[in-house]
Amino acid sequence: MGLYINVYAQITGTEERKAEEYFDRARKDVYGSDYKDAIENCFKAIDLNPKWPDPYHLLSQIYEVQHRDSENIILNTKLLGFVPDDFDGLMGRADAEVKMRQYDSAEADYKAAVAVTGIPAKYHNVAVDRLGKM
Repeated sequence: MGLYINVYAQITGTEERKAEEYFDRARKDVYGSDYKDAIENCFKAIDLNPKWPDPYHLLSQIYEVQHRDSENIILNTKLLGFVPDDFDGLMGRADAEVKMRQYDSAEADYKAAVAVTGIPAKYHNVAVDRLGKM
């Protein structure tokens, strides 16, 4: 299973540049299937810039591949504390909640994801489809 990696923001400043460097390392680690180092570099990026969603998104995808669903829920909950309408955070948490059989929570997250605006139709439709299956 491959991972889809997309960068949503460019950041500036000394701490932010360091965070971006760690995130770039994490992406390279993922491409080389070195998930241990990728996880470590994502956490370093998060520590330096905790409100930047990109490292959370990558880490969430790694957790999904590794079937670390409870950790994925915790991670996305932390992200959503900073960015409440983060589509990927909502979808990542909802998908993990379904696997953990937390259906009411998953349904609420899918509803919130459907309500997020500015998302490409193909991704919005995935949220609509998953909500319809609840």
